[in-house]
Amino acid sequence: MNISKTRSVAALVVGLLVVAGPAAAEDVPASIDADTTWSADGSPYRIAADAVVAPGITLTIDSGVAVELGEGVSLSIEGTLLARGTAEEIITIAGIDGARWGSIVFEDSSGDAVYGGIDGYEGGSILEHCHVEGGTAAVQMLAASPLIRSCEFTGNAVDDPEQAVGGAALRILDGSAPRIRDCRFEGNEVGDPGWGGAIYARLSAPVIQDCLFEANRSSYGGAICFDNCHSPIVGNRFLDNEASGEGGAVSLYSSSPAFLDNVVEGNTSMWADGGGVHVCVDCRPHANPIVIENEIRGNQGLYHGAGGIGAAYLRVFRHNTVVNNTTQDEPSDLGWFNELLDEYPEWVTHPDLSNNWWGTTDLDAIEDAVFHGEDDPIYGVAQLEPVAEAPREAASRWAVVTCREIRYDTAGQEMAVYLTIYNPIEADVDVLLALALTYGDRVRIPYSGPVDLPGAAPTPAGHRLSLPARTVAFVELMRPEFDGDPGLGSGTWHVALVNAQTHEPLSEALSARFEIGEGE
Repeated sequence: MNISKTRSVAALVVGLLVVAGPAAAEDVPASIDADTTWSADGSPYRIAADAVVAPGITLTIDSGVAVELGEGVSLSIEGTLLARGTAEEIITIAGIDGARWGSIVFEDSSGDAVYGGIDGYEGGSILEHCHVEGGTAAVQMLAASPLIRSCEFTGNAVDDPEQAVGGAALRILDGSAPRIRDCRFEGNEVGDPGWGGAIYARLSAPVIQDCLFEANRSSYGGAICFDNCHSPIVGNRFLDNEASGEGGAVSLYSSSPAFLDNVVEGNTSMWADGGGVHVCVDCRPHANPIVIENEIRGNQGLYHGAGGIGAAYLRVFRHNTVVNNTTQDEPSDLGWFNELLDEYPEWVTHPDLSNNWWGTTDLDAIEDAVFHGEDDPIYGVAQLEPVAEAPREAASRWAVVTCREIRYDTAGQEMAVYLTIYNPIEADVDVLLALALTYGDRVRIPYSGPVDLPGAAPTPAGHRLSLPARTVAFVELMRPEFDGDPGLGSGTWHVALVNAQTHEPLSEALSARFEIGEGE
């Protein structure tokens, strides 16, 4: 794990101690229809009734400003919001006299964040070094894509049953693609039944990197719930979050993200599966994430299911540390719940879970903590050997490609393919991205189509691009439609990173297989 997130959180806390504003408040009009700056001299700015930043208009909030909203009051951004505090002078957004306010809503028309290269912010909407407290779905994104960086979200809540879809801190919907980095989410809560105590994302593509999630709560996904999302969750820490249902830290529904280099520790599911991570067993399309180099430790299920991670579909599960998880105080690191009555082939029902560290090399002890077909013959049997002999000491670079579906059997069905590239190392690197596709037993065909990432250039050896230190890049690679021809049988995507200068491998090669035609 990179320690910079710890430094950023500490800086936010220091900033909270130094913010102060004059006693007089400046009232905000219902419509902000000219470019406007809120400066520290006029702080606090009080929004007593719903207000809107009109299309094409920019609202700039200077560092050190306090924004106060009345009970149930929201600020809609149809233009652009620039709220850029500093570590020393943060921006605070809270309720008037502690009122439970509504949301900051980034509408479809709002100005999306603009980047130079993979990681450099250049313009558009941004929340940076902001402390956001006491909202109801405090920040909502409706087909909008701001940058949210180095912010703190505490004590936000959704308690109205009709609003309990989730996301007390961030609610990300319908094509939104924000970047969320180096933030802290603590004590955010969604009432029962609800999804995503801190973050709920549906049909969207948020990139969530290097954040801290602590003591958040909901029914499903105490910290995060993904619903039909395929973008990466990388480098985060999930501590002491709780779900009354399943997924103490994270619940994945019909989602296929790259889940890389996260620490999932001390989380709890009170009723159902996944004290740490829940990968939906019966949702369709199936959730099928790639799970690599995570620490999943000390999580617990209070009633049943797996204490660590529970799943029925996994693309890849490798190089993880999975230790000391329990259900009803018994060892319970992983539960595999793919029924053999399923329509899928053996590579799906009997997953390769080798090369993980379970705290021991004693296979009997590992079996005691893993539930699968050896315990109940209605489920597939997981391959656990070879077992890693020690935990990984440092995060690695990865290129991850995944398919939306495990099986394509309907003419016109979209065959979406997603690419995540992760460089957690404190060094820039020029890489060649090697991509290929194999159908059935046919020859592997190098991918020569576009890679929609800044600076990516095709070469005979692969797409060349530069990866800055501590970055993650995500893109939808392609979205063809299944033509209804079952004769191809199956397909496999392959991906790896190679040093552009030395041509030495920078990552392990990964594969993502899919089936074509009707199930067995």
